[in-house]
Amino acid sequence: MEEIRALLDAVLNIEFIRAVISNPRKKEGIIKVKVRPLEKRGQLVFQFESFTAKQAFHSNLDKKEAGEKFMEYAEQFRQIQIETTGEEYTVLISKKGKATVKKSRRR
Repeated sequence: MEEIRALLDAVLNIEFIRAVISNPRKKEGIIKVKVRPLEKRGQLVFQFESFTAKQAFHSNLDKKEAGEKFMEYAEQFRQIQIETTGEEYTVLISKKGKATVKKSRRR
């Protein structure tokens, strides 16, 4: 999980475009989370949009809170797709919690 923490520290900035957290370990509850950057009152925040079967929930978090929320979701989901202005990252998380990070250049 330290790989994920280091990756988030590097990408949660002005170059962040979006992230999708998907493939939940449990079929009930939240099934997908989308994250996008917003500028609110001159400050960069990250909007988390969590989807259940019938509802969507929104929360705006600063960089530190967003990193903590990502780590919570990393335990509940198997896949995280992150896009920045230069790269795309795919994070796959195994049953035992081992994270594999694949990085590719953005087209």
